[in-house]
Amino acid sequence: MGEGAYIRVQNKSQHAVEIKVVEGSKVDERGMNKIQGTIEPGEQLPLNGETPYDDGRRYQYIEGDVRFFFQGDGHFHLEAHPADGAPRSGLKLLVDSDEWWSEDPSPDEASPVLMVADIDDNGDDDRTRIEIRIFDNYNGSSWMGELEETIADTPLNKLGLPGTHDSGTYAFNEDLGAAPDSDLTTKIDDIIGCVDALSDMILRQIFNRLCKTQTMDFAGQLKKGIRYFDLRIAHHEDSNTFHTCHGVYCVEVSDVLNQVKDFLSENSKELVILDFNHLYAMDGHHEELIDIILETFGDKVANLKEVKATSPLSEYWERGYQVVVVYHKTEMTKMDKYEGLIWHGGYVRSPWPEANTTDVLRSKLTDLSVEKRHPAAFFVLQGILTPDGELIKNQIMDAKGVSIKSFAGQCNCQFVDWITGDPDNQLKLSCTGGGEDGAEGRANSITIVDFVENGSVVPAVINSNRA
Repeated sequence: MGEGAYIRVQNKSQHAVEIKVVEGSKVDERGMNKIQGTIEPGEQLPLNGETPYDDGRRYQYIEGDVRFFFQGDGHFHLEAHPADGAPRSGLKLLVDSDEWWSEDPSPDEASPVLMVADIDDNGDDDRTRIEIRIFDNYNGSSWMGELEETIADTPLNKLGLPGTHDSGTYAFNEDLGAAPDSDLTTKIDDIIGCVDALSDMILRQIFNRLCKTQTMDFAGQLKKGIRYFDLRIAHHEDSNTFHTCHGVYCVEVSDVLNQVKDFLSENSKELVILDFNHLYAMDGHHEELIDIILETFGDKVANLKEVKATSPLSEYWERGYQVVVVYHKTEMTKMDKYEGLIWHGGYVRSPWPEANTTDVLRSKLTDLSVEKRHPAAFFVLQGILTPDGELIKNQIMDAKGVSIKSFAGQCNCQFVDWITGDPDNQLKLSCTGGGEDGAEGRANSITIVDFVENGSVVPAVINSNRA
């Protein structure tokens, strides 16, 4: 038997679409007809199918054709054709003897829909799950402006904002090596030995497996639609420079800030939240870093004297504000020269779920999304898994052992289920309440994941603002 998968197609857009399999090779065609046909908004294909999971959802089983595995990868193309004749969206699914994966969708920009694949390989070769989700399309570079009529009057802390976890870890500065992250570096030091003596090869292995959480730089993340950035920053004494970090020194902060500045200059209605929440080796250097931040963005920095987290987005637009700077060093936010410009850490509630399985993560997020919200603050829902010390110790030198990327592969697909899925399987993006006056209302979340390009978290969160 070839590599098998359970697949379904969900229509989460506002458009009726016809699903077509338009081309395929080296894939068993049995069952393909069950994932073709017209789907109304809120419906799915197959209409009737197998229920391999405990939640009772219906899937169609398909598999690669084992006869062709020695002749290359199998694949097939899926397309979503809007019923009104508008341009289509599509994607390509591929399979070999070990796994399924998808190619990045390249929809016609004029298409009203976007088709995205989430692939959940839970380690059982016969239980790979493929969720094809169809969303209303948008331009990742300008989605806030595009949704102006819908979101202009929404308080900023009630918008659904897609974000990234450890946003600046897409590159490793090999010249600088290990960073002073007290949590991650100490854990690795205990397991392997003296961090200062680690070879470049081992550090690169550690970075790729346990430190790197994103592949896109900030420009790429912004163009994809990301509007919240989770930042660990460390000062490097010898070079007197600031870098993003996660166990190792990553990208120079000035480069990160300039990428954001350039993007905002071209997209006047887009707004970002920069959350500087972990700061290392910063004694005597906080003012220097804050000055760099404020000088980079100038009058685009939101002033707390004029707007709050609960202010509607339109008020930010009216004042030309595009950047909220949150800095987790309370005494700095109280300095006269920074008053109002640097928001203290209490404005972002971002509880770490500390989970290394999806079952534990789901349980903790359910509790945290209720317990930790504050009506005057932003709330961050962390859809991330974290390997514990014992797991790292056992698998760090195993080429196929634990990695942040493998954890994201287990987590991201299910996370989308939890925030937008079937009512009986849903961890809501939103809650009731949230106004300063205690009034009931919808309050969406900031959501962050690792390797955000893998799957449909971003379109799911952006489209949550249409409801």
